[in-house]
Amino acid sequence: MSNVLKKMRLLIVIPAVAIVIGTLGFMAIEKLTFINALYFTFVTVSTVGYGDISPTTTAGKLFAIFIIIIGIGSFLAIVTTLTQSLVASGEDKARKLRISMLKGLYFTEVGNQLLRILVQADPERDSFHNDFLVSGEWTVPDFVKLQALILKRKNTIEPKLLDAGLLRSLLEEKGDFLSRQLENPDL
Repeated sequence: MSNVLKKMRLLIVIPAVAIVIGTLGFMAIEKLTFINALYFTFVTVSTVGYGDISPTTTAGKLFAIFIIIIGIGSFLAIVTTLTQSLVASGEDKARKLRISMLKGLYFTEVGNQLLRILVQADPERDSFHNDFLVSGEWTVPDFVKLQALILKRKNTIEPKLLDAGLLRSLLEEKGDFLSRQLENPDL
């Protein structure tokens, strides 16, 4: 269970306990009936204060102050917790969106260059090269056919064909690109 749910459960229990204590307290201190004590407790906790019932004893007045503090405190705590939860949820969604965009940027920036280097090291590249040339006239079935071809094909990289210097240069140049972006405090 998340911390927010645990806090909310506690913040719902506190006002409920305050209503029970308030009702029993006003019954004992002010000699009110159960319904009048319950009504007075709700009016007090909610700070509505209709004025139709009020404590008549000093002890009743002090007890009402205690119940008001508990009522206002728990209400403010509930509102604060809900607000923090909503804000955190929105911030988390925005952060995930920014990270997703950053991943897309990274793979656009680095991934395409890396694929070019690795394709050059595939000994069968000439046999499939034309199958991967996408044109503006392609339809969904063309892409489905290409996907099936990609999934069926065994990709092999021949180390002798790999331009290690170019690969190293790319990784040195772009290797810390993603980590620099993730270290960005605005992300």
